[in-house]
Amino acid sequence: MRNSLSLRHELNSFKTYECEFNQFSSYIFSLGSDNSYIWLLGINCFEHNSQSTKLRYYFFDFEEKDQFCVEIEIPAGEKLYSISHLWKNASFYEKQLIQHTGLTLKKDYRFKEPVKDDRDYLDLQTVEFPSNLKKNTHLLDLRMDKNKVAKASFRSGFFHIGIEDILSGLDWNLSFQTLENYFPKRGLLWSFLISRGIELKESIEIPDRAKAIRMVTFELNRILDHLLYFDQVAVDFKSSVLIDFTRLWIKKFQSLMISYSGNEYGLNLIRPGGTTLDLGQSWSSRMIDELSMLEKHLVALIKDYLLTFKFNENALKFNLIEKEDVIKWGLTGPIARSVGVNLDLRKRDPFYFYQDVEFDIPMGVQGTLYDFFLVKIEEIMQSSRIIVQVLDNLPTGTFISPELPTDFLHKLDQVDEQNYKKSVDNYLSFSPLDATTFIESPRGVIGVDLIKSGDTQLVRLLGSHFAEPSYLERYLENKDILNVFPLWTSMDIDLREVER
Repeated sequence: MRNSLSLRHELNSFKTYECEFNQFSSYIFSLGSDNSYIWLLGINCFEHNSQSTKLRYYFFDFEEKDQFCVEIEIPAGEKLYSISHLWKNASFYEKQLIQHTGLTLKKDYRFKEPVKDDRDYLDLQTVEFPSNLKKNTHLLDLRMDKNKVAKASFRSGFFHIGIEDILSGLDWNLSFQTLENYFPKRGLLWSFLISRGIELKESIEIPDRAKAIRMVTFELNRILDHLLYFDQVAVDFKSSVLIDFTRLWIKKFQSLMISYSGNEYGLNLIRPGGTTLDLGQSWSSRMIDELSMLEKHLVALIKDYLLTFKFNENALKFNLIEKEDVIKWGLTGPIARSVGVNLDLRKRDPFYFYQDVEFDIPMGVQGTLYDFFLVKIEEIMQSSRIIVQVLDNLPTGTFISPELPTDFLHKLDQVDEQNYKKSVDNYLSFSPLDATTFIESPRGVIGVDLIKSGDTQLVRLLGSHFAEPSYLERYLENKDILNVFPLWTSMDIDLREVER
């Protein structure tokens, strides 16, 4: 099917195809109809002017282990062809494109929805959810039919600062810092994605020790992210047992991260060419000891809390997702695995030493809150296994590529000033760039699309969980009002990532 398209660019197995505007609807329809394992992971605009608008559609074919995007150019005056009848999460991305570019939507006549929605005349009830920003809260408008939710919609715009546009006006060094400060919990992963895109395009060889250190930080970030999730759930569900457990281990692992990187989340740690700091033996030994204790505490937590009748009775009531919705909404990560969809890029598309370490992909069955919790807990255990294996076999050597000036900072007496200045200039002004990279984050697949040509620089963020608010809006329909808060808490939605 993709043989009919023109291959414009390929980097590290990620392919960019060009599709003629008048062929796009038939091509997309055949792509969505004939393949049940193709996920839509995002739609982005990378060029918009008075003559045309250029878009990229990002896809994962998990059956063929193929990653690609389809690029189209929409002439001025033409409408955007909607693909939401094939991938439901497309409605979220299309709505953002319309707001950003002013395009109008053209839907397939076979799948048009009625213009008039009688639910808009039902009683309105607004639910307020706290956020990690003091001034802004998440607001969910509910149209109620007695005690049932007839229609749900998040109020948008409260968290939109145009982060992608801000990043596009910065040099790469400031882009790292801005992303890390705005998304501190996953800042380390965003920095890695930008670094990897640059490294692949510039053919920068990463030392084995830097690869291993990066893997340790990825899995430590996963453990911390899951613990922070359980802490929020514990507070919302008023579980003192879970609160005590999560607070203890969050402090322990944040202390480890601070002792290594100087901050709680490993910010400023990953840059093009490797890592900015090396791992010491004493830190590695301390980490292995803490992980050993964590595994014992997790077993006790499952026995004393998750397997109790009270928790089971409540958790089994809340279904988060059905299996058929995983592909339709392009969902990945623990929420997809909780319903038995075996997707994890660390296994499907391994890099560094992931193919050499032993770990399992935890799976659920029914997609209930209980399955979701167990998947996350088991992922903590598997991340622990990965870290221990990597630290036990940590390669020797340098932790930064000798091709980059960061390494020279430690060897100034060996480098003359002219060569040092030249290497710094090269570091801050990479050649033209077109790279798309992905990684399996604690929330699912995330990625960045980097484009640099002349004075133009674009950074576009990708994430399967960006469409989760739209999924929750649809999923809440016909649900009891009492289900709204548990479902919101369980999905851990952060609109700052959504409104980019």
